[in-house]
Amino acid sequence: MNIDNVLRQAWLKGFRTKSDFARHYANEVAIAASLGLISTKIGSERFDKSWHITRKGLGYLQESE
Repeated sequence: MNIDNVLRQAWLKGFRTKSDFARHYANEVAIAASLGLISTKIGSERFDKSWHITRKGLGYLQESE
């Protein structure tokens, strides 16, 4: 599976947790989240309804290009 599409979308726009994009790439989103490459966390105890790329995710994306 290629999670680069998910990471790019999270980096450039973010995407909602229940969006068509998230549903289409459900397996890739699960893998990326499990690896800490994307997150809904936006503060120490705050969460959003959108996925965003993490620093680790940016590093992974840079290495894959």
